[in-house]
Amino acid sequence: MSSAFETYHARLAAGERAETIALTALAEARAAPDCFVTLLSEEAVRASARAVEARLAADVDLPLAAVPFCVKDNLDVAGLVTSCNCPGFGALATATAPAIDNAIAAGAILIGKNTMDQFATGLNGTRAPELLCQNALNPKIIPGGLSSGSAVAVARGLCGFALDSDTGGSGRVPAAANGIVGLKPTPGLISGRGMVHCNRSFDVIKPLPCRARRL
Repeated sequence: MSSAFETYHARLAAGERAETIALTALAEARAAPDCFVTLLSEEAVRASARAVEARLAADVDLPLAAVPFCVKDNLDVAGLVTSCNCPGFGALATATAPAIDNAIAAGAILIGKNTMDQFATGLNGTRAPELLCQNALNPKIIPGGLSSGSAVAVARGLCGFALDSDTGGSGRVPAAANGIVGLKPTPGLISGRGMVHCNRSFDVIKPLPCRARRL
């Protein structure tokens, strides 16, 4: 089940390289195609991990050092396609959402983008054109949506946390369905730039961690 941040920090403290942690997470993500629509290349993940190692060597304080994370497919990452899980809608992002940049600046390592209910509509997690995302606790029940892939990836321990969006329950519903934590922050508390909006008045970007104390 869910990997706590302490697990990754303990691995670093024990001498494991950030590069090894990140590449292991990437390999595990590749074995879970129902959670992801896009995975970063091994070269990109290795480069991010080595950048984290260089900053740690320079004694930079990185609260999220070597923690792998993923993001919902309605959030922009420069150089990756944002499609809202609809390939015909996809467009190459030219800039990264500030919320994602902030996580990277804190030492987190991006692994990939998660499947979701198309266009952020529906709350069951099954409105997807590809392999349906399976609930992390019981594959016989729905994973919940809209952020199905993000919640399942965190619940399975594939990533330390995810960044997703929430309008009317998009992240809280799958969090509850998969046994992790979902909380919608006050709109505007976290920058919503770089997100394909469902409703600009209510949309937020937020974290999906495995434990409440990590929010």
